[in-house]
Amino acid sequence: MTLMALTTEQKAVEHEMPGLAGCYLRFCAERLGHLEEYIARHDIRSISRIAHALSGNAKRIGLSELSSLGRQLEEYCLGKDWEAIDSAYRAIAETVVTLCETRPRRVSVLFEADAAPEEVDVTLTN
Repeated sequence: MTLMALTTEQKAVEHEMPGLAGCYLRFCAERLGHLEEYIARHDIRSISRIAHALSGNAKRIGLSELSSLGRQLEEYCLGKDWEAIDSAYRAIAETVVTLCETRPRRVSVLFEADAAPEEVDVTLTN
């Protein structure tokens, strides 16, 4: 999983993205209960809105796995597949909680557009 990918055109500082990703993950973790409540009430409009925002926001800060899960949830909302919606919610919750853990995890980070990914240890802090 790639937490961030910096290209030569981007002016972001290495240390900014993990901090932003960490803040966004904590924001998501605090709001998982809202999503769970909307699912229990079968509020498809609210679930779809959250899924769309999650997909876009996570993609912008380099959380590609979380973005993909948000996109899947949004697609399941279109078909009103409640079993798949519930399953996607559980995958999102598990991913957010796992990424919020403070133990280091090995991730692949691309620092330059034409360079090979480097393996680094990343610790998300609260």
